[in-house]
Amino acid sequence: MKSILYDLYYGNIDPSSFYEPLLKEHRNFLRRKFNSLDTLKDELDKDYPQLENIFEEVSDFAFIEARWDTSNAFMQGFSMGARMIAEAYCMDLSAKDN
Repeated sequence: MKSILYDLYYGNIDPSSFYEPLLKEHRNFLRRKFNSLDTLKDELDKDYPQLENIFEEVSDFAFIEARWDTSNAFMQGFSMGARMIAEAYCMDLSAKDN
């Protein structure tokens, strides 16, 4: 069995795919956002069909960017946590004023 750290390092695990908003307000916000996007898409399709492809492309860009931001935040947080663990493990508890 491969190590989970191996899978994470080599991109076999996508931490953002496990993300679920914890706050009820955040879940409600996301639901309203997606409902609004669906409504806008329907209206564009009905009244301005030539803009539908542009809307889809802009939406895709926004979702890709959000995913990259989430992945970057995870990597920075994971790295910070690993450094904290290493520092705690290597601390000289006998030293004063550290």
